Amino acid sequence: MNAALLEAFDDLEQFFRQASEPVEAGDARRQRRLIRENRDDLLRLVASIKFKDNIASDISRRLNSCSRQHAFHRTRKSFGQIVKRLFILCYVDDLDLRRTIERQLNKVELANRFTRAVAVGNPREFTQAEEEE
Repeated sequence: MNAALLEAFDDLEQFFRQASEPVEAGDARRQRRLIRENRDDLLRLVASIKFKDNIASDISRRLNSCSRQHAFHRTRKSFGQIVKRLFILCYVDDLDLRRTIERQLNKVELANRFTRAVAVGNPREFTQAEEEE
């Protein structure tokens, strides 16, 4: 196997170990069980995204075609919730991260304001002068 693939799997192994530590009873226990049962499928999905084996639209179409009751759909949802929780904890804990995110949001807001200020007609289109004018 390629070294980058092995490194990606090692990072995921560490993530799965952290994610399977006890957090709370009930729902978290079911989420960890789901992730453990479908771990190999989840690793294959992450590896195909990371190494761009398939284009994003194909992956998205295939994933959205499965039923919401399907075990892998519930696994992806549980995995996403764990990632979201970890991000929120990092966001609350890390002042530099909050500042960086705030700066980026300000840049986007300023760009949107600029677009609205100079746009004519349809608010998202810039008018271009023709050579004849």
